[in-house]
Amino acid sequence: MFKKEFDRHRAAGTPHPIMADNQIKAVPFQHADLSTWRMNFTGVTALHAPTNLHVFGAVDDVWVNDDGELIVVDYKATSKNKEIDIDAPWQISYKRQLEVYQWLLRQNGFTVSDTGYFVYTNARMTSTASTTI
Repeated sequence: MFKKEFDRHRAAGTPHPIMADNQIKAVPFQHADLSTWRMNFTGVTALHAPTNLHVFGAVDDVWVNDDGELIVVDYKATSKNKEIDIDAPWQISYKRQLEVYQWLLRQNGFTVSDTGYFVYTNARMTSTASTTI
């Protein structure tokens, strides 16, 4: 659902309310290859020449800030009765994954921010939900 919401703002060239609410000065990035970058078996690709290793990863989203830097965004969803964070030892894999996406975009000639975002939604069994960046 996040992808569709952010895509509407991408088409309009406007920030999503989540961005505004969190003082993130960016808009969803428009690029002809974005749909390919999001596909699980194509994604963003790069060849690591020293090892001849073909690396790829499917990003959830890319935003662009006022300085023209790309921002890698990963959407997460869960249903827990506690506050959401990404501090559990096993969640370091989320951070590494985001860093690989940053590296891939840099290998493709883009200027990429060192800052990335996780947009994490927490579904509740009640009628309320919360979203955390």
